[in-house]
Amino acid sequence: MPIKDNNRIWQEDRQTILSKSWDNHMTLVMLRKNLVIMMLEGAGFQVTDLGVDIDVDTLIQKVEELRPQVLGLSALLTTTMPEMARVIKALEAGGLREKVKVMVGGAPVDQKFADQIGADGYGKDAAQAVELTRKLAGGS
Repeated sequence: MPIKDNNRIWQEDRQTILSKSWDNHMTLVMLRKNLVIMMLEGAGFQVTDLGVDIDVDTLIQKVEELRPQVLGLSALLTTTMPEMARVIKALEAGGLREKVKVMVGGAPVDQKFADQIGADGYGKDAAQAVELTRKLAGGS
């Protein structure tokens, strides 16, 4: 099952994760995202990378099209964290929230924020992202 971070779709067997980042600090974002992706792929997850800075509507369309089990979202700056809440609200509005688990992470993000926006989980680093993806996808 693949999993990815920051605008990627992860899928382990039938599990897919979309990840999104809204930060313009591309070098750091890409390094962190790619590390999570490598670890997820190494753990057997299939990942689709959607890149960075895509709009919420496009992300929702990709969720509808790809039907991921897990959607991974990340932020590098606090100013971009509200986008995560917008994605969850858009999933609810589109009738998709019950069909996909949402995982969040990134430097300014913590479990309290994940709980506030209604995310299904928070991973503080790439190793936790892998474990969390397994859990959310129904694995061990």
